[in-house]
Amino acid sequence: MLANRLKILLAERDLTIKNVIEAVHLSRPSVSNMVNNPFANISTENIDKLCNYLGITPKDFFDYSGWIINFEFIAPMNEGEGVSYEPCLKITMESSTGIRLSYPSVNFNEPFSDPAGNYFGSIGIDDTKETFPKIYAGLSPVFQHQLTRKMTVEARKARDYFDQNASKTHYVFNYSYNGKFLISSAL
Repeated sequence: MLANRLKILLAERDLTIKNVIEAVHLSRPSVSNMVNNPFANISTENIDKLCNYLGITPKDFFDYSGWIINFEFIAPMNEGEGVSYEPCLKITMESSTGIRLSYPSVNFNEPFSDPAGNYFGSIGIDDTKETFPKIYAGLSPVFQHQLTRKMTVEARKARDYFDQNASKTHYVFNYSYNGKFLISSAL
């Protein structure tokens, strides 16, 4: 994964988008896109201008994790007699050094209601491997946020699959490891 650090670099220097526009002569939409979308494509010419203005190298401009991590909700299915697959949130990780890891795990807790008639449910991943939490903890906040967002999108698919009335239920997605929540977000 590769992301620009422009938002962080500007904050560290107490600079605004307006400062960059005036100094580097780039358009506001272009600079805003780079600041608000760290995964945006940026031309080498613009990278050069920004690095010169900020007094940094391209190595300082970008954040690189060395991992490609994907999530995919796989719905349960039956193929023939006696063959069934449990639903899972498949996590696939591939490193720049050629390591490839893949493992599924997802828990769906049936929604319950409180005395006021509100329904609550949760979808969680219980990770019995130590690999993903270690990789996640070693990522920059930008990449942690991106992974949390991707996992939440796939957890919503699981919620919608399990509960056709999900719009009436308040769901929480949790990713926990050794009893600690690494990721917790409302669906």
